[in-house]
Amino acid sequence: MLEDFAAPQVRLRAASMGSWLFSPLGGEPSSVYFRQEWRTGAEPLPAGALRPISRGATCEPSFPAVCPWTDGLLTPVDFWEKETDPRFHNVVITLPQPALPRRAVVRGLYYLQDRGGRDWLVLEGSVDGEQWQSLARVVLRDMSPLEQSLRDATFGLYTEPAEGASPYGDGVLRLGVQEPVFQDVPLTPTGPVRFVRLSVESLTYDGTAPPAEFYTLSELSIFE
Repeated sequence: MLEDFAAPQVRLRAASMGSWLFSPLGGEPSSVYFRQEWRTGAEPLPAGALRPISRGATCEPSFPAVCPWTDGLLTPVDFWEKETDPRFHNVVITLPQPALPRRAVVRGLYYLQDRGGRDWLVLEGSVDGEQWQSLARVVLRDMSPLEQSLRDATFGLYTEPAEGASPYGDGVLRLGVQEPVFQDVPLTPTGPVRFVRLSVESLTYDGTAPPAEFYTLSELSIFE
């Protein structure tokens, strides 16, 4: 999705991880866990010209300067740093003026997944910030208990490489439960909206799906 980002680039990355188990005759069993990554260098992409109506818009949670989730820089920004910081379960973007949003692109979203195995990305619109209409609700994750157990067994024992470990200067490649969300979502407004709210509903064991806690987000782009 080529927005008007400055000097976009593309790189390919792949990862393999697992374990070798050893049970030698007459010796104690042992194991070796491994993680290996392959990465290409960065190649330039042609510049895009599509500018979102949300570029530079204010947001809640609020920031003293420009909202980092509408600035077009794609930098991952955490919702909290210290355990005593408040927690957030949605992002609300205030558009410069009422509009009919037709598309949303969510980049680099990391949230708390509940154990029910199913999550939905929810986008809503409002004229006044009080009454909300549904713009989209799409499935992010749909996993059986067995699939969740296999994922946790595969990815749960591995620590992520430190920032700066790549010779290409790219960030950490997060896998499994830490894999960030990218979604390109068509929207269906029933009328003009001034506010757009992003949240995730995560299914619990008791069958409810409350809003999930947000950890990190890179960018939320809204297009007419």
